[in-house]
Amino acid sequence: MKSSEVGMSHIDNFKTKVSRHLAENKYTLTEFERSLGLKPQTLKNILNGNTKNPSLHVLVRVSEALDLTINDLLEDHDQYKSLEFRNINIASKYLLPFVLENGGSYRDFSNLLWEALVYGKNHQLDAAFIAYLKEKFLMSHKGAGSKDA
Repeated sequence: MKSSEVGMSHIDNFKTKVSRHLAENKYTLTEFERSLGLKPQTLKNILNGNTKNPSLHVLVRVSEALDLTINDLLEDHDQYKSLEFRNINIASKYLLPFVLENGGSYRDFSNLLWEALVYGKNHQLDAAFIAYLKEKFLMSHKGAGSKDA
């Protein structure tokens, strides 16, 4: 695929986001095209699969109308809403600085992150579990200064 081409999954994401915008704002496709100053049938051809590589001009106009970046228009960011992804963010935010400030290493953090992910497979990480992991880390590093030597 040439660097200037837009992949099919990106076109699918484009279609989904434009269709959602039309439905939410009760726009017809023709009205939306007109509001963007696009030639008639431009978006219809993209949505129907007749145009597989929309121009940068079209991508910019549509992304601005939807208040998205071009990347957000073409990418599927729903994958980042998963429980696992949220738990990684929570663990990273609260555990990594704590571990490093208390003399731990990235490996120590990695071990805690793994435990958080196992627990978090079916649970959203909460303050109590983060506190438990912090306490566990502190207990395992009490007097551990000579373990690595």
